[in-house]
Amino acid sequence: MRTLFLFICCIIHITATIGQGSTSPFRKGYIRLGIQLPGKSLDHMLSPKENMVRGNFGNDIGFNIEKGHIFYFIPAGRAKTINAGLDWTVISVSGTPTAKSWKNYTRANTSYVNEDFTSKLFLSLATKAGPVVSINPVQDLVIDVRVQASLGVYGLGPVYEHYADDRYDPETLNAFYPYPYDEEATGIKPFTQAFHAAIRPNIGASVKWRSIGLAADYSPGNINMKYREVTNGAGSTGEQKITMNTFQVKLSLQGKK
Repeated sequence: MRTLFLFICCIIHITATIGQGSTSPFRKGYIRLGIQLPGKSLDHMLSPKENMVRGNFGNDIGFNIEKGHIFYFIPAGRAKTINAGLDWTVISVSGTPTAKSWKNYTRANTSYVNEDFTSKLFLSLATKAGPVVSINPVQDLVIDVRVQASLGVYGLGPVYEHYADDRYDPETLNAFYPYPYDEEATGIKPFTQAFHAAIRPNIGASVKWRSIGLAADYSPGNINMKYREVTNGAGSTGEQKITMNTFQVKLSLQGKK
């Protein structure tokens, strides 16, 4: 933890040093890193399947790292108080470990055992693009407001598997996979089948002073979750549109113009 803290401090120092000789406050490149705030809490009165098809994956705090570039319509050296352009977040990676939420769930609902839950992680990889308006009200202070379309893939966990006896007899298996699990899949499909693609809106704002700032993003929308359920060894598939709203708060580091 101490090493990570020192690493972040070094990034801030280097980025701030780069920007000291700049003449325009409208900076183009950025790196943002921060936290993804809690999602929907688990309801211990519901089954694992009922929670997941309702979009209840846990209220743990996650992380977000992204890198992008603003393509301004007015050259940075000529823009005065206001500028506009295209904000392209080239890559945005988010992850939320949900082990704590599911552990608390099994404590409250003794019908389930914590060890039967694996892959307790909400993961996403996305690219976002859309218009941005930047306002420079005073000195090196810049306020950005952006609206983007986010194209991403989402891994929804956990996987639930329970055998009614100690012999791991397939006929006694009860399970729920938040994706169309195919045990005969080969190549990269065993990995890719666990992800769902979706397009969601993203609304964000940043307040920046020279090379450092704070950013916040809100992404509402739905994910079409295909899943596989096993009851006493008999498998079936289904599909459910789930609501997935995420909110992130990040440190924003701006590079050269």
